[in-house]
Amino acid sequence: EADGPVDQFADLRCVTKQIKYAGSTVHFWTFPHSNKPDAITATDHGKKCLGKALKQVYGADCIAYYCIVAEQHASSSRRWERTWHWHAVLKLSRRVKWKAVAKNLRERGFYGRLALPQFHADIWRILRYVLCPSLKKSHSELDGDPYFSSTFPLEQMESKMRKFSNASFRPSDMFNALRNLRPRLTSYQELIAWAAQQRERGNGKFQEFMARQGPKMQPLFLSWQTMLTETSTPRQREERLRLWAAASQEACVCYEPSRLREALDNLLEHHGKSAGRFAFCILRLLKLGTAAKNNNLLLYGESNSGKTGLTRPLMHIFENRTFLRPNKGDTFPLMGLEQHLITVFQDWRLSSSPIPWDTLLLLLEGESVTAAVKGAGSVLVHSPPPVIMTCQAKVQPRTAKGEIDEAERLAFHNRFQLRWHFKYALPQEQRDNKLKLCYRCKGCYSRWINDNYQEYIKQNPGIDSELVDFEEALARTDPLESLEAVGRKRKAEHPLASTPSEAAPPVASEPAVHAARPPSLPHSWSAEFEEHSTSILAQPWTPPESSAEASWPAWTPPRTAVPLEHLDEELAQPWTPLGPPPTSPEVSRPWSPHWETPPEIHAAFRSQIAQAVSSSQSDALSSPEWRTPPKILEAFRQGL
Repeated sequence: EADGPVDQFADLRCVTKQIKYAGSTVHFWTFPHSNKPDAITATDHGKKCLGKALKQVYGADCIAYYCIVAEQHASSSRRWERTWHWHAVLKLSRRVKWKAVAKNLRERGFYGRLALPQFHADIWRILRYVLCPSLKKSHSELDGDPYFSSTFPLEQMESKMRKFSNASFRPSDMFNALRNLRPRLTSYQELIAWAAQQRERGNGKFQEFMARQGPKMQPLFLSWQTMLTETSTPRQREERLRLWAAASQEACVCYEPSRLREALDNLLEHHGKSAGRFAFCILRLLKLGTAAKNNNLLLYGESNSGKTGLTRPLMHIFENRTFLRPNKGDTFPLMGLEQHLITVFQDWRLSSSPIPWDTLLLLLEGESVTAAVKGAGSVLVHSPPPVIMTCQAKVQPRTAKGEIDEAERLAFHNRFQLRWHFKYALPQEQRDNKLKLCYRCKGCYSRWINDNYQEYIKQNPGIDSELVDFEEALARTDPLESLEAVGRKRKAEHPLASTPSEAAPPVASEPAVHAARPPSLPHSWSAEFEEHSTSILAQPWTPPESSAEASWPAWTPPRTAVPLEHLDEELAQPWTPLGPPPTSPEVSRPWSPHWETPPEIHAAFRSQIAQAVSSSQSDALSSPEWRTPPKILEAFRQGL
């Protein structure tokens, strides 16, 4: 729930329309979101755009230096504070007239509100409002990358702001600051440089936090980085297919042309396996990932039977995006799993695997698993990559008594779309000691898979129907939003969707006031900003009241019956407090320009009047009191 307004600072006073000229040399501007078609807001523009406009309006010689921040307060009770907005603090070299500046900013699309220091023009007291945390504004809600002018005295920041930055700093504050950074930090060295830059700007909390963490800081940063770069199944699929397409375009690097393709054909022919079936399962694995439950591959059999030759080229195609088998004794066997696109477990053994059995079953099924991270908290991996596994013996899990657990064996086998048993080792004369040099040939392997896949689906029509359905479903599914998508909304969306309890008008929307409004007012007025301490909300200007607008004269229908063909539509239109009164010389403005009488009410009214005129015209003329027929009233209620 909303916790109340956030942007409140006692050292600032609002500028109102009564202040014609203010001699302060420190200006504090707030630029909330605006729905005006020509508005330039923090939702879709950067801080540099605002800085350029300020220099053009004030004049480069008038501004000594300035600072601009972009903020968003999700827990605020004000709608405009829950959207991205700018704060700009300017130190001027001379005094200027604020109304002319506001008018020029409005003409450029910047609808802002001005505040001035309450007692004296100490800019450092004003800067602490936007750069230092407070009870209302935590570290996570501050701008991690303020925009300073080239002449800003950064060397004075640390000494001037030290006493205002003593608020408690938690790991969550550090994580939120890194999450809101654009562009995002990609290495630990960039984090060190960024923290040093923040100290130069007067905020040494980040460096102090990193110093307290000591050797734990780097693993903690890696853990946060994996959380912020989490990818979803559709994105993983796109990346896999992109790398696969790039590999198919590479030239052959075998020691003999197409030697790998020839060796793979001979291998599968020796074991009596179908090259088309293997190619179909490989592409199904790459296209679907773990979106299908039984989408993994298992090859088991004798040593030197050629299992590695079928899987090793995949490790070269996906390179550092391939998750390899963890070794026996690894304390963190799944660390970094979320960053990979495919998993290859070469020569896997159940007895020496550091991955728990139940976690392995979840991993093969594509369910969420927890990956422990060294020196940091665990990471929840929602979309683990598909698995290709090779082993020398059939996997047979056993109970505590040493008996084969048939239920667990079936659960393991049901998670593979292909389980091939290579019964015989290759004869010595068929072994090629130089074939390992061909495993790095991405082009031969990918083209061999693609060619056999096309031939296989031609021989088996409709076998790829499930694959086509899954691809269409994944194409229609939007990728899951990662943690970084917590910032700005698109401009096409309405950014000020209010809760049912809010009835204030949209921020900076033009009120329906008189057309002769003085153009010197820098912005429009909204009742929601009436209490905002950093606004210069000029009170709404309204024209002097006239006697015609003060009260509407009473109106009664004409007592003279008129033939229907000469009946005036304005006289025939029934009047209610919700509808417009008839046009008269005394009243020239409609009561509500947005209300229109429904056509069915007009039709019912004309019909009843016609009957009254034709049947009892004399009664209508002599009647001392005219009453609306009941049918007309009923039709009017239905129309409303």
